[in-house]
Amino acid sequence: MSDWDYSSDNIYDRHCKELAKTITWCELCGSTSKTLEFHHIYYRSEVQNHKSKHHKKNLIRLCRDCHNEMHNKKWIRDLLVKDRKLDLLFKQKDVGTVSDQTIESIIN
Repeated sequence: MSDWDYSSDNIYDRHCKELAKTITWCELCGSTSKTLEFHHIYYRSEVQNHKSKHHKKNLIRLCRDCHNEMHNKKWIRDLLVKDRKLDLLFKQKDVGTVSDQTIESIIN
């Protein structure tokens, strides 16, 4: 399976498990003592049918406080979108026809 083939939430679960092994802190505040969860930088509701909605670069591990901050302070999200080049990826009009190599070159 391609790293870009995200047709089900099973892929989301798999990526969360993979990321949880290496990211053991809140990616915003750095806390290691709080319960952590994953957040989609581009919300699932915004990109429901996009094949890359569950890509690892669109996921961030956060504590509950920072997760709430992500929803309340859009500028934090805007910085992450720019830093991870997600705006380029999710602005593709017909992503179904974009090759995996093209997507990789856009986001890396």
